[in-house]
Amino acid sequence: MRRNFLRTAAIALLCVATLFSCGKDGTDGKNGTNGTNGADGTDGADGVAPVLIEIVNSLQSVDIALGETAAVTFRVNPSNASVPTGTGVAIADWSLDQTGTLTKASYVTAPDIFELASIQPDGNKTGQYIATIRQTGEDDDLSVSTYMMALVLSVEGTGLVSSATFTLSPKIDILTCMYQDGGGDRLIAMLPDGTGRKMLYSSDAFGLIHPSIGSDGKTLLFTSGADVYSYNLVSRTLTKLTSTNEEYYVPVFSPDMSKVYVLYRDQEGVESFISINVATKAVTVIDNENRVIYPSFTADGKIVCNPGWQEHVGIMNADGTGLTLLREADEYTCYIHPLAVPALNKIVYVEQDDNAGTYNVRVMNTDGSGDALLAGPEGNQLSSPSANAQGTKLAYFRSTGGGKVGNIIVGDFNGTALSNATAVFSYAEESILIWRPQFHRISKAAYNTLDDLYTYHIIYFNR
Repeated sequence: MRRNFLRTAAIALLCVATLFSCGKDGTDGKNGTNGTNGADGTDGADGVAPVLIEIVNSLQSVDIALGETAAVTFRVNPSNASVPTGTGVAIADWSLDQTGTLTKASYVTAPDIFELASIQPDGNKTGQYIATIRQTGEDDDLSVSTYMMALVLSVEGTGLVSSATFTLSPKIDILTCMYQDGGGDRLIAMLPDGTGRKMLYSSDAFGLIHPSIGSDGKTLLFTSGADVYSYNLVSRTLTKLTSTNEEYYVPVFSPDMSKVYVLYRDQEGVESFISINVATKAVTVIDNENRVIYPSFTADGKIVCNPGWQEHVGIMNADGTGLTLLREADEYTCYIHPLAVPALNKIVYVEQDDNAGTYNVRVMNTDGSGDALLAGPEGNQLSSPSANAQGTKLAYFRSTGGGKVGNIIVGDFNGTALSNATAVFSYAEESILIWRPQFHRISKAAYNTLDDLYTYHIIYFNR
């Protein structure tokens, strides 16, 4: 149904563009033959300059996910047109009377997926506004990567219509995991139920350690050799973020992707938890005393981490101050792989009890209270818990044969309990090594450019 709608929307947009390219009575005006912007049609018989609308920030695809918003900046002409602003702007037809008053708004979109949340002035920029679009429904049609949208303006009584188009690419939940098939370490992607497996990143030239994906849904971050790299999954461009020839462990982007947080070890073995400004490459030391590793971020911007190199569960301010140990290791028990779940204000972590020889996956509030058991206790090693952005799914790795031989388990999560836990990928199924599952949101456009896992295997092993 959505594919049919897309064709309808595209035709509608084409019709709008056709109307826009023919300014009424512009043929009688000076140089008004094309009438594209209408400015030259003012000398015509009816000589009304068409109102223009122009997308300012991007004519490319804007990525968005369920519950997220995307901002589209547009400009109108005349700049003194009266544009209704505020939240809850009706999704109807936009039109302007001949004095330039915007009376209605039209937003061409896929049904039940997006809504026009608000229109606001863009600061002090005359005639410029920001339309905020929110995704309100899940989009499960993987065959369509993007939806074309249009903002349309018309001058009542003149037949003059102006439109500007942009596209939205919804993001989907995927599960990634490390994968070793005899050709090196690789990163694969799959849907949360284990289907739709794709080769997300593979390189013989670069090793792949501790990968993660940024909030834009298309930038991969990882360490290789002695440096940190990013890789754009859409443009397939690789960028080296460090050039120190030293050691980095478990890099992650900040939520806004302006910084990379990572544990750094210099050539003398001194370790520091640092942030790297992505734009300037400037380095800031966050903590140089506690061997902080495995950072993740709470809803209020605090850092959940594993101080002591996988011993304790801690939480600190983003600048490194105020470190509090929520779980503290003792002679027989340590706590590994803590993960902030910002949607639920929870922290999931693994308890390793060497005395009993067991592992547990547990959850607690961000202040350490409300502890509950999610999985275990069992003798199989449990590790690497990961939750999706909504906090409704939880994955972890269960090692059944030591190390990287085991299963990726996914279950329904409500913040206090895990249900319907199922192995969605296993060593027994594929006879390859797998480890470190992670939930990410990735744009459908990026996902659909990836090679099918088995197609990749045929190409790789027969080249």
